[in-house]
Amino acid sequence: MTLLLLIETLFCIVQARSVQLMYIDNRNYSGGPWQYFLDTQNLPINVMFYATLFVLTFLADLLVVSCCFFFIKTSILMCFLSYGGVGLSTALPGEQLPV
Repeated sequence: MTLLLLIETLFCIVQARSVQLMYIDNRNYSGGPWQYFLDTQNLPINVMFYATLFVLTFLADLLVVSCCFFFIKTSILMCFLSYGGVGLSTALPGEQLPV
Protein backbone atom coordinates (compact mmCIF):
# COMPACT_ATOMS: atom_id res chain seq x y z
CA MET A 1 0.00 0.00 0.00
CA THR A 2 2.88 2.36 0.79
CA LEU A 3 4.53 1.50 -2.51
CA LEU A 4 1.30 2.35 -4.31
CA LEU A 5 1.20 5.74 -2.59
CA LEU A 6 4.83 6.50 -3.42
CA ILE A 7 4.40 5.63 -7.08
CA GLU A 8 1.19 7.66 -7.23
CA THR A 9 3.11 10.67 -5.91
CA LEU A 10 5.80 10.13 -8.54
CA PHE A 11 3.10 9.80 -11.21
CA CYS A 12 1.55 13.14 -10.18
CA ILE A 13 4.94 14.84 -10.38
CA VAL A 14 5.70 13.36 -13.80
CA GLN A 15 2.23 14.19 -15.09
CA ALA A 16 2.52 17.81 -13.93
CA ARG A 17 5.89 18.13 -15.65
CA SER A 18 4.57 16.59 -18.87
CA VAL A 19 1.61 18.97 -18.93
CA GLN A 20 3.92 21.91 -18.27
CA LEU A 21 6.15 20.88 -21.17
CA MET A 22 3.19 20.45 -23.53
CA TYR A 23 0.97 23.41 -22.71
CA ILE A 24 3.35 26.05 -21.32
CA ASP A 25 6.93 25.54 -22.49
CA ASN A 26 6.03 24.43 -26.03
CA ARG A 27 2.70 26.17 -26.56
CA ASN A 28 3.68 27.40 -30.05
CA TYR A 29 4.67 23.96 -31.34
CA SER A 30 3.30 23.36 -34.82
CA GLY A 31 0.39 20.94 -34.55
CA GLY A 32 -0.40 21.84 -30.95
CA PRO A 33 0.30 20.16 -27.63
CA TRP A 34 -0.87 16.72 -28.69
CA GLN A 35 1.47 16.70 -31.67
CA TYR A 36 4.33 17.76 -29.39
CA PHE A 37 3.49 14.89 -27.03
CA LEU A 38 3.43 12.41 -29.90
CA ASP A 39 6.69 13.71 -31.38
CA THR A 40 8.58 13.55 -28.09
CA GLN A 41 7.71 10.04 -26.90
CA ASN A 42 11.38 9.21 -26.33
CA LEU A 43 11.92 11.92 -23.71
CA PRO A 44 12.67 10.47 -20.26
CA ILE A 45 9.74 12.32 -18.69
CA ASN A 46 7.28 10.71 -21.13
CA VAL A 47 8.80 7.26 -20.61
CA MET A 48 8.43 7.73 -16.84
CA PHE A 49 4.83 8.82 -17.41
CA TYR A 50 3.96 5.54 -19.12
CA ALA A 51 6.05 3.42 -16.75
CA THR A 52 4.48 4.84 -13.60
CA LEU A 53 1.01 4.52 -15.13
CA PHE A 54 1.65 0.85 -15.91
CA VAL A 55 3.06 0.11 -12.44
CA LEU A 56 0.16 1.92 -10.74
CA THR A 57 -2.38 -0.06 -12.73
CA PHE A 58 -0.61 -3.32 -11.94
CA LEU A 59 -0.36 -2.60 -8.20
CA ALA A 60 -3.98 -1.44 -7.96
CA ASP A 61 -5.16 -4.62 -9.69
CA LEU A 62 -2.96 -6.70 -7.41
CA LEU A 63 -4.52 -5.00 -4.39
CA VAL A 64 -8.03 -5.77 -5.64
CA VAL A 65 -7.15 -9.41 -6.32
CA SER A 66 -5.61 -9.82 -2.86
CA CYS A 67 -8.74 -8.35 -1.26
CA CYS A 68 -10.90 -10.75 -3.26
CA PHE A 69 -8.81 -13.71 -2.10
CA PHE A 70 -9.09 -12.53 1.50
CA PHE A 71 -12.89 -12.25 1.31
CA ILE A 72 -13.25 -15.59 -0.47
CA LYS A 73 -11.04 -17.32 2.10
CA THR A 74 -12.95 -15.69 4.96
CA SER A 75 -16.35 -16.58 3.53
CA ILE A 76 -15.31 -20.22 2.99
CA LEU A 77 -14.08 -20.38 6.58
CA MET A 78 -17.31 -18.87 7.89
CA CYS A 79 -19.42 -21.31 5.86
CA PHE A 80 -17.38 -24.24 7.19
CA LEU A 81 -17.68 -23.05 10.77
CA SER A 82 -21.41 -22.34 10.57
CA TYR A 83 -22.34 -25.59 8.81
CA GLY A 84 -19.81 -27.59 10.81
CA GLY A 85 -21.49 -26.44 14.01
CA VAL A 86 -24.84 -27.67 12.71
CA GLY A 87 -23.36 -31.09 11.91
CA LEU A 88 -21.80 -31.45 15.35
CA SER A 89 -25.06 -30.92 17.21
CA THR A 90 -26.54 -34.43 16.86
CA ALA A 91 -28.80 -34.24 19.89
CA LEU A 92 -32.52 -34.26 19.34
CA PRO A 93 -34.59 -31.55 20.96
CA GLY A 94 -34.86 -32.18 24.66
CA GLU A 95 -31.82 -34.55 24.83
CA GLN A 96 -28.54 -33.86 26.54
CA LEU A 97 -25.31 -33.81 24.57
CA PRO A 98 -22.68 -36.27 25.83
CA VAL A 99 -19.92 -34.60 27.73
